[in-house]
Amino acid sequence: TNTANTANGFMVAGMGMQGCGQYGIPLLDTTTRGRIRLWYFEVQNTREDRYDDLMSCLQQQQGGWRACTDDFATLWMDEAIDVVDRTTIDIEQKKDGVSAATTTTTTRTEMVV
Repeated sequence: TNTANTANGFMVAGMGMQGCGQYGIPLLDTTTRGRIRLWYFEVQNTREDRYDDLMSCLQQQQGGWRACTDDFATLWMDEAIDVVDRTTIDIEQKKDGVSAATTTTTTRTEMVV
């Protein structure tokens, strides 16, 4: 369990609240092994509407949403997390109704936050 910073909390208003004038997209990134990141792409606020520019960036960039973080996103959280590999071994498989001693290994990665 990651207890290094227990004060983190985020209110994102469920993708914008009526009357507040701000709208954005929170994105939880767990694709980098051993890290968890929370990005916030602000789409609109009381001064500007960035929807068309953000959509254009997302559609044109080869790197997907990551290529648009410098210009359009704020990194709200970047924390190390514990990663646990769990290995399951299946010892018996049936082929033509006859048991055969075979070993199949499957690795599943879990993040412990």
